[in-house]
Amino acid sequence: MFKITQLLSIFILFNLVGCSEPIAHIPDSKQQIVEHLKLNNNWLYVTSKKQLVDSPLPFNEEYLEKRHVLYDHLLQFNLDNSIQKQLEYLIIEERFAERFYPWPPNQNVLLPLVENWQGAASEILADKTITWLKFVEDTLTQNRNDKLALNRIELNQINEFVFDVKKQLEVSSYANKAAQQLLVQLDHFHAFLSGYRPRSTISMSQQPNGSSWYQAKINYYSGQSKSPNEWLNDIVVAHIDIIKSEEELSSLLDDTLQHALTVDQLLTLFNASKTRDGLDWRTHYVDVVAAFQSVELSSLTPAHRKIALTLANVDLGIHYQSWSYQHAEQFLKDQLNLDQQQSKVLIHFIVLQPGVSIAPATQLYL
Repeated sequence: MFKITQLLSIFILFNLVGCSEPIAHIPDSKQQIVEHLKLNNNWLYVTSKKQLVDSPLPFNEEYLEKRHVLYDHLLQFNLDNSIQKQLEYLIIEERFAERFYPWPPNQNVLLPLVENWQGAASEILADKTITWLKFVEDTLTQNRNDKLALNRIELNQINEFVFDVKKQLEVSSYANKAAQQLLVQLDHFHAFLSGYRPRSTISMSQQPNGSSWYQAKINYYSGQSKSPNEWLNDIVVAHIDIIKSEEELSSLLDDTLQHALTVDQLLTLFNASKTRDGLDWRTHYVDVVAAFQSVELSSLTPAHRKIALTLANVDLGIHYQSWSYQHAEQFLKDQLNLDQQQSKVLIHFIVLQPGVSIAPATQLYL
């Protein structure tokens, strides 16, 4: 039975990957599988500009089928423990609602389109993008009817992405027929988003199966299977002996929280390495768990600990306890003395990257 399943998986892989990237043979190494996985994610995190035209956009049927087969095929290899756990986490996530939000709000999917707009390829890219925007609109409409909706932060972020792409396409260097057709569709999509009704909370748990999805995330980023309540209790205990140093907190956070926070900046804040040998495009292929596990505690200060525990508390507060934006903002002001702009940057990161902010505290201090 295993052999039949394995042969079927290889057959599907050959056909699916062959649709967008002709290959001379079936991938027979971990590295080749990972390379195909990255090409499948090419619009989400560009690793090959030359193959952008042939790469599927998220999360259409072609993309999802390829990803599933690639994950399944990668499971058959002996992997490092950290990568094995990340792969298992990504496979678990397939069962949740990510696929119902085709435009991930933590990534401007169309930015590669503008950056690689040239020659004959522009018409192909425009047609591909127009089809995808219609798919996104149809999917969001259907799922909104099924109680699966973007929250207001996610909706506003996608609106900003659309505005940025439109602004770049409208400059003279892009003024061709393909650009004009795409601009018409972007205007239509912007109008759709303007009439879209977001869900009332910013909590991940307040959507169908959201609690289970969030639990999977904190299990992975913490490396332990503990409930959110257990983590909150641990955080309260760990907070007791921390002395808050306003000056030290300010020196660590002022530069980090000026604009949008990234995973790379979070890792830099805690002196963590950024080796890009992971499997998750959302972290730009950095294995976040392994990165925090490699941090030397002696290189950190009590202020780092205070920040880590506060981040974890806010992540759990928003996504498990369903804190409002205002509650999270006040908590950050009380704990880290953040102003409104700094709080906004941090809250947006936590809303758009659920669970990631659990990692510093759980991997280093709990």
